[in-house]
Amino acid sequence: MQQKSRAAKQGVECSERAIRQVGDKMAEKWDDKMDGKMDNKTESTIEDIIESTTQGRQEISLSDVYVFVDESGSITEHYERDRYFIICLIFTKDPKKLNRAFRAENAKLAKKYTKLGKMLNENREIKGSDMTEPQKFELYKNMTEKCGKLFEIGIIAFDNQYAATQPSLVKARCFNYLIQEYMGDFFRNHCRFFDRKKTFCQNINFMIDERNVKTNEKNYLGAYLTGHLNTFEPICVNSINITYQDSKNSSLVQFADYIANTFLRNMRKLKESGQNVKLLRKNLCNKRIFGFPREYDLHI
Repeated sequence: MQQKSRAAKQGVECSERAIRQVGDKMAEKWDDKMDGKMDNKTESTIEDIIESTTQGRQEISLSDVYVFVDESGSITEHYERDRYFIICLIFTKDPKKLNRAFRAENAKLAKKYTKLGKMLNENREIKGSDMTEPQKFELYKNMTEKCGKLFEIGIIAFDNQYAATQPSLVKARCFNYLIQEYMGDFFRNHCRFFDRKKTFCQNINFMIDERNVKTNEKNYLGAYLTGHLNTFEPICVNSINITYQDSKNSSLVQFADYIANTFLRNMRKLKESGQNVKLLRKNLCNKRIFGFPREYDLHI
């Protein structure tokens, strides 16, 4: 038993080192991309950056899953003002095509609405909280109709009433725990991109908005997920890779921000969000929100 425990611990430590190396390499390539240092041959998109982090592969494996993550709201004890904290995960096996589609639809919005166009030009992104739900509707409609088969949405809703009963709750650790619980349940049992015939996918590659994560917490999530999901009952063959990125540099993290904000508004009972939630439901994993505590697990 002790030998198994030592082996598991060593496995997590090795995975943590590997994940840290992967993250450094991906961040370096993102910097080169943004500084214009990549030539035309290697310019491409997110896929090229992720591809270079896998061991010995020259092409992207279609059995890899890519997860783009952002959040809306906050974890707080003052639930009277802000009841829910929402995390959105966008799952895809073809980030290149999905990224291209989102950028095209986002550009249409920026062209149609002068205020949004100004935001995009000045900040390189539009925040979901700065948009109305009717403005988002056309983008959601086109994304679900034109490339709905390319992505699936995961929504986690954390009830801050629970946070009020846990004064020692650490936000970063709570975030990690919620991701681990979601992946171990909804992803493993219900996600369309989890190959049940082969039991695993090859790699799971996360891209997470960095602005709400402290620097000293960045290396923890990869080792945490590996320890819980990939040690005794592996969820993927090779590795779980975590990269933190400013959402300005990742269109699909921006897409996750839009959706997280829409679901937060819906949880706040804002009527204008209802049409968009109904539209996105067809791409929602397990057709329900993953609520925490679990008694709040919600159908929509």
